[in-house]
Amino acid sequence: MIHVADSETPEMQAAYWVAVMSEPDVPPHIERQFELWMSAAPEHAGLYADCLAAYDAPALGKALTQVRAQPWRPWLPYPAAAAAVLVAGLIGWGVWSLRPISTQPAHLMALTTGPGEHLSAPLPDGTRIELSGGTALKIRYGAKRRVVEMLRGEAYFDVAHDAARPFVIAAHQTEIEVVGTAFNTDLLPDGAEVSVYRGHVRVRDEGRTHDLHAGDRYNAAGTPPLSHFDASAEPDWRSGWFEADAVPLSRLVEEINRFSKVPVRLRHAATGRVIVSGRYHLSDPDLVLKALENGYDIRVTRTGDAILLDR
Repeated sequence: MIHVADSETPEMQAAYWVAVMSEPDVPPHIERQFELWMSAAPEHAGLYADCLAAYDAPALGKALTQVRAQPWRPWLPYPAAAAAVLVAGLIGWGVWSLRPISTQPAHLMALTTGPGEHLSAPLPDGTRIELSGGTALKIRYGAKRRVVEMLRGEAYFDVAHDAARPFVIAAHQTEIEVVGTAFNTDLLPDGAEVSVYRGHVRVRDEGRTHDLHAGDRYNAAGTPPLSHFDASAEPDWRSGWFEADAVPLSRLVEEINRFSKVPVRLRHAATGRVIVSGRYHLSDPDLVLKALENGYDIRVTRTGDAILLDR
């Protein structure tokens, strides 16, 4: 899902929601998010009404017709985004024009996926981000830096070269800076794991700096933190697999939960320390759980709202 992320003005948020809710088919989960936004602050209802009035204006209607007739642009993932830009231009221009130019973000958005969902999102500069399941990112492009805050999950970044605007990812305590490259970032409970597939990445973590090149992998919790891998193959998760090479079961559970509609939990911490190996087809969580039952004597218990693992 692509949406405006905590926009700097409530007017921009209202413009976005007017555009989205005016689409012919609005999924139920989007409707629920809209209802949550409406109830989040007293002024939201009035702002939404003002934006809706502007949206119905004849001039805007003509412009929207022209936008929807054009092929989708990389910076407008779907027609609702185009409508949001147009509405915001009418409603929010007065507010935005009073701000110093240097503080205006060139691009502000969020990307989220649920379990089992994948999303490929192009950004305005030609960068492309692919999100695994259960992933959330906030993106802010400014005049001097392109910044992504990684909230959870795993993503593959193919970053467009721009020496004047470094691309920076904040993943908990780890900061990853690149100019133009392709790499994968997995945000794990103990820290970030960064795998470089092309180019050069600089990782800063707890006062230490590591320069990584193609085939280098950094794991904040690893001992040692640096290792090597085959960069000629794409990340396994992009095809629904996970290669476990003597990893704790807790790590495999993290990966399963990016695909499983029902959350998988460890009944006891000791179970999570069981070491597992193998190639697991995560896009079929039931098959993975069956392999754990047969190969590691893991007991799988299904409750009403979760799947519990124990030994």
